[in-house]
Amino acid sequence: MTPARNGAGPRIALLVHGGVEEPGGGVTVPFLVQLVSRLSRTCRVEVFTIPSRTGSKPADCGDARIRFVSKKPLHDPILRYAFLSAELLRAHAHERYDLLHGVWAHPAGLIAASFAPLLGIPGVVSLHGAETANLPDVGYGHLRSGLLRPLTLWCCGRAQGLTLLSSAQRAALAAHGVARDDAVVIPAGVDTALFPLAEPRVPDGTLRALHVANLTPVKDQDTLLRAFRLLSKSVDARLRIVGGDFMLGRVQDLARELGLADSVEFAGHVAHQDMPRHYAWADVLLQSSRHEAGGVAVAEALASGVTVCGTDTGLLHDVDGECAAAVPAGDFEALAMETLRLWSDPDRRAAMRANGRRWAADHSIDAAAEAMLRVYRDALIDSRRGRSLDFTRR
Repeated sequence: MTPARNGAGPRIALLVHGGVEEPGGGVTVPFLVQLVSRLSRTCRVEVFTIPSRTGSKPADCGDARIRFVSKKPLHDPILRYAFLSAELLRAHAHERYDLLHGVWAHPAGLIAASFAPLLGIPGVVSLHGAETANLPDVGYGHLRSGLLRPLTLWCCGRAQGLTLLSSAQRAALAAHGVARDDAVVIPAGVDTALFPLAEPRVPDGTLRALHVANLTPVKDQDTLLRAFRLLSKSVDARLRIVGGDFMLGRVQDLARELGLADSVEFAGHVAHQDMPRHYAWADVLLQSSRHEAGGVAVAEALASGVTVCGTDTGLLHDVDGECAAAVPAGDFEALAMETLRLWSDPDRRAAMRANGRRWAADHSIDAAAEAMLRVYRDALIDSRRGRSLDFTRR
């Protein structure tokens, strides 16, 4: 796990509040693990993180070094900020970093935006979650009232470099007074080794709908189930829901109340490496989220040749029309009707699938890593030390 010490590439301090732990032993975000691994081929990357549970072990992030700043989880935001900041400053004093990169606005992005100017190095912030959401009725989003909103907006405005998962995030920031036309959209890239741009399943008369999301209020499975009940009145349909249950069985209860117990399957949490078989089963991916920063499931479905229909958020907002079909969030009737229109139009589905596979090929995890390296290069060239740094890939 120790990075190569051959002097090649800039030295990057990458701060996260989780996501780089060994699968099964903590919280793992596959896109983040894959991105860090690829960045470490060119840069000397050290990741500062907080474990999600006692005894967590680092995931395989290539040549990147993973530093746990605590032996146990830290739930208090002030403690997370303090521990990450202190460990970063100690490491920087021992050997200077060339760039700070904070993933998620709090606390990592806030630390990168705060300390990079003080240390005389560039800082990059990446928004990967709730930073641009404002959903007070379900208690979700950093742009709700309170301290998180001004901290998030300050962090996004202060960072020298800002990356987003979708253009929808840029629009949300602009609506709250932070217009960052220089922000770079880097979608969560598809691992084409795991999702090798598959051919679509040959339909057999039954519409097989797949939903990939944890059961939480922001993913709005209420809208999903009501849409599915409506479309299943017109066609023979099955729905498979993949994702952990964080609502204590309430979604399953609703499925029974709506008379869908025999046509809806709850698969629970599925390991990322096992997801291809679920996409291979499906004709359509249904997204019902009220907010998405990006949309990993959408990207993977496009790579897998699955038609995508869902709410106008995140990545689906960006690929609407050419690769997928989007409807307003919360409108179950629109979601059902648009899915039925797609199902009855094979030519439109075929064109969307072809466009989607091309999009996935152009937006692989390797492409995402190259885009992030360009952000690093631009930030370093703008700094006094940038022109002397070597970005030769190892």
